[in-house]
Amino acid sequence: MRVPWQRLVPRDYMSLLSIAFLSSFGSGRSPMMNLAGHRDPYSEGCTGLSSDIESCQSKDMKLMLYIGGGSRSYSLASSDDARQVATYIWNSFLGRQSSFLPLGPAVLDGVDFDVEGGTDLKFYSNSPCQYTSGDITNLEEVWKQWISDIPATKFFLGLPAFPEAAGSASSHQGGLISMAV
Repeated sequence: MRVPWQRLVPRDYMSLLSIAFLSSFGSGRSPMMNLAGHRDPYSEGCTGLSSDIESCQSKDMKLMLYIGGGSRSYSLASSDDARQVATYIWNSFLGRQSSFLPLGPAVLDGVDFDVEGGTDLKFYSNSPCQYTSGDITNLEEVWKQWISDIPATKFFLGLPAFPEAAGSASSHQGGLISMAV
């Protein structure tokens, strides 16, 4: 089920919208998107999202393509394979230099890598550390532990905004905003 973008825009507290995921790529796989219950860009077409993307950007929101995700149907076999995937992403989502543009002619603002495995930590759909509506305790404790050895002073934490995107792991916007501001 597609969450209408009108539910997201305009929101003065939102500056970034994630389009997730390019979940299959590399090692001879054809790049494929999984939009978590939204339309299939390869069979149903999602070029209509182009006007939604441009509407968000006109309100100073950044739209990022997330690649990877929990499917783990991705890997890079070589430097050449990585270049081919990067070229596909550039031509299809950032540079509009492909004959097939999965999301239409709009240009996205960037790419975020959600390559799960190793030391990655997902703060949603992961009950020991996920945000629970009205209770930030689990998230805060694991977050403090996770960043303790990182000398950075600013961090970006993205959480799913709607149940359609992550089930019970979605954040209640009002509660989260009051804790962050």
